[in-house]
Amino acid sequence: MGKGCVRFKSLDDLALDVVGRTVARVSVEEHMANYQAARALMGKGRNAGEGAAGLSKSSQRRAPTSPR
Repeated sequence: MGKGCVRFKSLDDLALDVVGRTVARVSVEEHMANYQAARALMGKGRNAGEGAAGLSKSSQRRAPTSPR
């Protein structure tokens, strides 16, 4: 599980009204933009070659340093 996961042993332990209000705060468009940006950063999905800022993976690499 990721760092954002929270587990509950019972549905009764979960405040569904709070979850509903939290989910309702984010529009579908905003959620999809966040999801697609996260997938791009992980190198998965349709835009796998682009990071969240639209940069290609090759342009995100650091410039090589001279040997010591």
